[in-house]
Amino acid sequence: MSCSCPNKTYIGVQKSMASVSKKKCRQYSVEYLDYGFIESPQNSVMPMCLICKASMSNERKPHTIGESLIMTAVAIVLSKVMKQSPQEVTSVIPLSNCSVSRRIDEVATDVESQLVLKLLNIVACTTDGAAAMIGRYRGFSAYSKNAVPNVISLYCVVHRLHLVAKNLAGRLHEALGHIIKAVNLIKKNALQDRLFHVISFLSKTELGQKLVDAKSDTLYLSDIFEKLNFMSKELQGNDSTLCSCMEAVTAFIGKLKLFWLNLGRWEFAQFPSLASISTEVLDVDLAVHVDHLKQLHNDMATRFSDLLQMTVPDWFVDPFIADASEVDVTLQESVIELQNDTTARGWFKRGGRHKLWIYQDVHEKYPLLWKKVKLILLAFPTSYLVETGFSRVMHLLSKTRNRLDIEKKGRFTSFSDIS
Repeated sequence: MSCSCPNKTYIGVQKSMASVSKKKCRQYSVEYLDYGFIESPQNSVMPMCLICKASMSNERKPHTIGESLIMTAVAIVLSKVMKQSPQEVTSVIPLSNCSVSRRIDEVATDVESQLVLKLLNIVACTTDGAAAMIGRYRGFSAYSKNAVPNVISLYCVVHRLHLVAKNLAGRLHEALGHIIKAVNLIKKNALQDRLFHVISFLSKTELGQKLVDAKSDTLYLSDIFEKLNFMSKELQGNDSTLCSCMEAVTAFIGKLKLFWLNLGRWEFAQFPSLASISTEVLDVDLAVHVDHLKQLHNDMATRFSDLLQMTVPDWFVDPFIADASEVDVTLQESVIELQNDTTARGWFKRGGRHKLWIYQDVHEKYPLLWKKVKLILLAFPTSYLVETGFSRVMHLLSKTRNRLDIEKKGRFTSFSDIS
């Protein structure tokens, strides 16, 4: 039975039920007194209107009943309470059955227009090596080029370094295989009281003998992988830029040449693990290690050719000591103005070039300079920030989310520490 009085504000939301015969119903609550409803004398679980004495159905209704319920109630209120013609008012109220979905779409569109980055503002796009990302015709980079012709496509420098590191052949590849097998065997017997027995067992097996024979290769790999791991950490970080990555890559390639020259002269200063058995290292061992260092050098020079060919202007590195006469003619005046900007000089002293160029006033006061350097600063050379963000999201979606204290941990503002 429906209520036709102005107190008709009892609206619910229907939930899907597994069985049609079992419908979920509301139970009367004392809170309904605030809206003019009391318990029905015929059924205590049903609310009854104090004005019209009609009982409201306790069956849940869907939210798309605005046209059949709300508009009817509004019309009654206008005609009986306010003594107005309801047709003129209700005809202009957009309260149809699709109003909810339409308004959701409007909210989503508004959020997208305000928060989502416009494609034309994108200056560079960094991807990993997946075919779906770097495909020439159907990859993400190809689609981004079609949408924003001037966008620069970059390949994550950390992924490139990973491809360089795993490029092993011959003896070194076999030695790494023996190490992996030994580690997997030990992991199967992780209890400490069994670890000694596993190591003793390895020493008596063929695998153990292979590890002993490949001792020099194993120690060399330990040293070079430690250097590659340190290099990988240098390329990552919140403040990583194309310039910082270019500097790290260029320095490491230069070190590789020194490594093979020193190792060829039996100088083990850069390889402490290998130095511990320097008296046991043979000429053939050093030849293998030197060849691998040369291979690393050539492979990195090929994979990082774009960074090695990148030119960073002197006025970007330190604009306050750069010679303005050697700068591009179109930028000379801006460089001189920047050199005499005491506020900008203060930012440079406090945080270096990165702090200076991200300062908002510099963007506005020196637009010509900013146009030249924004790619160096804004482009992500790695996918580190994206992967860090995904890790945070996965953490929130894991079982630990049930133990989160929103008031203490904050909401999504916790992502600010990775930007």
